[in-house]
Amino acid sequence: MANPSALTNITIIGASSALGSAVLEALLAASFKITVISRASSNTTFSSGVTVLKLSDSYPGSELVDAFKGQDAVIALLPTFEIRQQFRIIDAAVKAGVKRFVPSEFGLNDLQLKVQDLIPTSKDKGEVIEYLRSKEEAGLSWTAIATGTQIPWALETGYIGIDIRSRKAEYWDSGNVRFNATTLETTGLALVRVFEKPEKTANKFLYIQDFTTSQKDLVEVFERHTGQKWTENSVSSKDRIVRAQAGLSNDYATSIYELILAAVLVDGYGSNFERDEELANEMLELPRHSLDDVITALL
Repeated sequence: MANPSALTNITIIGASSALGSAVLEALLAASFKITVISRASSNTTFSSGVTVLKLSDSYPGSELVDAFKGQDAVIALLPTFEIRQQFRIIDAAVKAGVKRFVPSEFGLNDLQLKVQDLIPTSKDKGEVIEYLRSKEEAGLSWTAIATGTQIPWALETGYIGIDIRSRKAEYWDSGNVRFNATTLETTGLALVRVFEKPEKTANKFLYIQDFTTSQKDLVEVFERHTGQKWTENSVSSKDRIVRAQAGLSNDYATSIYELILAAVLVDGYGSNFERDEELANEMLELPRHSLDDVITALL
């Protein structure tokens, strides 16, 4: 039987990304009523089952308030460098009477002060969470989801030093640091469960995963599946972090992504959710994809 308190009218900001597409697909499959907010200049199209609202490119507060009226929840899937836009999006959600806000997390453990000290955009994300906590008394609840590394995206792009096309691996130090990995499908299903279980998920920072792995684990599984030996080398994590921090003043975007990678591949930044945090998989009733499942699908 459906939960009568479930949140059913959902608005998504940022549905055109890979993550946005996965979230949209999962919510539609679960029969939620979806509205997508799109910039006026965007040419992105969506399926016929979605209501699309075109807003001015700067997302003015008054337009957001009008767009949010009658909506139960808002999901923000903003790019890394637009995180601070969420403050006025949250203000608009409060004015419109939205019940639940899901901020742009879906990555690192941004509650960790060590992560916030390392990565300026993680500090921004931490401030967004604190701002949401300040709005609880105004009637706006929130749920944040940390997924760790998004798999298979990180393998398809070579982001984590694993080049599946050339069969080359660049390990940070030993390559043995274990980190959290979550598929887009599991992330989308997690949001379905958040809205189906609003009482259990209110005002919480949730940690989910499909599996924990390391750079070396990934290469070993690829080698086992293909029978091909990979070319391997290693780099110093300290050198990479120093270089990225020095680059923040002249190549901000590249340096931010390098520091995010450091928080994944260097121990001590909370990237091993299974070891360091309480996973929400069981509470959200999430099935798990295995590393072998993911690699088999890529080959």
